[in-house]
Formats: sequence, C-alpha cells, structure tokens
Amino acid sequence: MGIAKTDRVVRKRDAATFRPTYMGMVCNIYSPPWGGTYATVMWGRPNGSYFQNWVNLDDLVVVTPEMEQAASLREQQAYERPAYKLRVKKVYQHIVKRGPLPEDFVWKPDDRYTLTFDTADLYTKDKATRRSAKQAFATLRKAIKYYTHTDEYKHSYGYTAYDYDLSGSDWNLPKDLLLEFAEWMQFDAPLGEILRDARVQAEKHAQEQEARDQQWYKRQEQWQKANGQSTFEWITRASEVDDALDLLQLNSRATQDDIKKRYRVLAKQHHPDTGGDEAYMKRLNRAYQVLTRSLE
Repeated sequence: MGIAKTDRVVRKRDAATFRPTYMGMVCNIYSPPWGGTYATVMWGRPNGSYFQNWVNLDDLVVVTPEMEQAASLREQQAYERPAYKLRVKKVYQHIVKRGPLPEDFVWKPDDRYTLTFDTADLYTKDKATRRSAKQAFATLRKAIKYYTHTDEYKHSYGYTAYDYDLSGSDWNLPKDLLLEFAEWMQFDAPLGEILRDARVQAEKHAQEQEARDQQWYKRQEQWQKANGQSTFEWITRASEVDDALDLLQLNSRATQDDIKKRYRVLAKQHHPDTGGDEAYMKRLNRAYQVLTRSLE
C-alpha cells in the first residue's frame, strides 16, 4: 500500500505492537538530491505533545483498521484483572519541600506513595502460585502504563501522568493511580485507614526533617558568627576555595602538605624568573593563601 499525504503511519518496527498513542501523520513527501523518498511526519507523544521529523518512506507503514482493532484488543487484555491480588505490606507517603517563596520552603506531605509488596509468592516452590504472582505483577504494570496513555488521564493530570516507578517490589505511585488500581491489590486494613496513617507518619517525618534543617541552619549561623562572616562572605569564601582547588588541581581532601607540594611544583613551572606568566603566578599565590587560610 502506497503512502500519501495525511495518511496515519507508524514505523515498521512498531507495527506489531502498535498503539494509537505513538501514531504519526504524514505532512509532506519529497525526494532529496541524494536519492530515496522521505516523509515529514508529525508524531504524537504519550503526554499529548507532538514533534516532527523526516523518515525514509520504506520504514513506514500505513495504519490499518486491523492494526487498530488488535491494539484495542491488547488494551482490553491489559485491563483484565487477574484473580490473584498482590499483597501490599506497607504504604509510605512522600514528603517534599515547598512554599510560596524559596525562603519560606518547608517540608510537607506529598500526594505520592511508596507501596512495598509482599514478594514471597514469587519465590515459593509451588509453580502455580509462583506463575500467578508473576502474571499479576506483569499485568498490573501493563495496565497502569496503558491507563496513563489514555486521553482521559492525560487531560486530567497532564505530564504528571508519567511520574511513577514500577520497578522492583517498591513502587512509587501518585494517589490517583493508587486509588484507580486499589482493587488489584490486597491490603491488611481498609485503604482509607492506611492512607490516613501514612499521612500522619509523613507529617511527623516532615516535622523531624524540618527540625534537622533548622538545626543545620543554626549551626551554620553560629559558625559564621564565630568567624565574623556574613552569609554572603561565607558563600564567597567557599567559592574561592573551590576555585583555588581547581587552579592547583587538587581535590577537597587535600592536606596542608599536599597544598604546599603542589604549589611548589607549579611555582617552579610558572615563576616569571623562569619564563612563566606573572599574572598566572599571582593567581597561584592567591590560591595558596586561600587554601592555607581555609585549613587554619
């Protein structure tokens, strides 16, 4: 079948696992001087955005009704919930640092959760149970990925629809995905109670983290006050130390002896009396002074 302008196409390598989300539309067809026939294709991304590139016409196939029907069937199979339910041992709620302004940032609970699954059945000696557990994990992963590709979900949650992690036995899910697929999982208590407990623990964790941050800021202020430096001066000094280490080609673990040895080597190479650059020698002297003072 020939490809014409405005045809819906997909790459040949993706034809067997075609999904409407990754379909493109031919905008133009042209033959460049170096030979071959190419098509300018506007591709869709799962998050609803688009991008355009040119593809060799031989690498494209036209999307047929049979391909769309097969894709729909695969999607329906992905949503077929197995009888085996994955047991969730623990639910943790994430915390993030937010605020109207950077200076007002505080730790607060976020609508994201870490689910720790019981994976004992994946390693049991009973083959039927082991097969059911593996199939349940694979099917749930596939169902979540398909669900986040739907137009309904993209329009509701936008780019955050893909902010999840389904690897290993600890999954990170936003609250909407957790509620959508809660029936696929087995919890030791009603989900509402579990989420309330997770919220309480997250608030406690946020308060503890905020207290640790305040202690760190307090110690920093005390150190700056004891050394007679303002915050700006302290940051400036830290920047000078980093620049000096780079100039002398040393790392942050360098000792006083390391600094002295490296300075002597570079001073012999770049001293004006031996044909070196006077401006560079001044920078070396300044870097040596900064580093020796920082170790006092």
